[in-house]
Amino acid sequence: MRFKQFLFFLLLILTPLFVGIYSPGTVRFGRDMVFSLFQPFLQATHQTVSWFSDQKNSLFEMFQLRENNQKLLEQVQILKQELVVFKEMKTENERLKRLLDFKQASEWKTVSAQVIARDLSHWSYYVMINKGSSDGIQSEMPVASGEGLVGKVVSVAPHSARVILLIDSDSRVSALLQETRDVGLVEGMGESFLKMTYLDLTAQVQVGQTVISSGLGGVYPKGIPIGKVIQIGEEKDKLSLYAMVQPFSSFSKLEEVLCLKTDILKRSKET
Repeated sequence: MRFKQFLFFLLLILTPLFVGIYSPGTVRFGRDMVFSLFQPFLQATHQTVSWFSDQKNSLFEMFQLRENNQKLLEQVQILKQELVVFKEMKTENERLKRLLDFKQASEWKTVSAQVIARDLSHWSYYVMINKGSSDGIQSEMPVASGEGLVGKVVSVAPHSARVILLIDSDSRVSALLQETRDVGLVEGMGESFLKMTYLDLTAQVQVGQTVISSGLGGVYPKGIPIGKVIQIGEEKDKLSLYAMVQPFSSFSKLEEVLCLKTDILKRSKET
């Protein structure tokens, strides 16, 4: 039985060899037939493998793109923050430069200070600064920005002081027109403009002229820029003229100021 099985397997193995030796055409024909039968299956298998490979690559690229997009978004956020910081530094440098130019051009000793608080009411206009009596700040001391006159100190604590702004309705400054030397009184109106009153009817006031402090009144020294004339009118009593003045200083944007140590203040303290 085992011998028969051996002969059968031997014959099964040797038959293709003899066929291949004595009839090569038959082998080629059989091979072509087998290839023709299995070609669709092999092609479908190849396409399936290629499709899965493409999907795998697409998924990998998608995850890679998502990761890259996330990194780019983080970089954009960082750049936006850096841009905000840069703009803030640029704006601050411009303000400090104007303040330094004013300080260098002035003839008075100054104490620089930062605005730390504002009066939020609509009836008064005050700011608090971070310098006080321990820094040499005194009541009635004039206060200026890099653009011009801001107001004066009205109360002092050891490390802070309260400043009334020119636009407050209780604020008064003796002033003159720089071009014609006509004298008047600049008053706060509780809004963004100032009013220069008591101008003589013959005053040669014109729109665009510069208004500066006159040095009269015992508080503000002479020559500090206040603003420019934007409108001219005649008072109701017909006895004098008035001029609306656009301040040089932007009171709603004050961040740094200079407190002026003037001779006028020293003389008033001595008397």
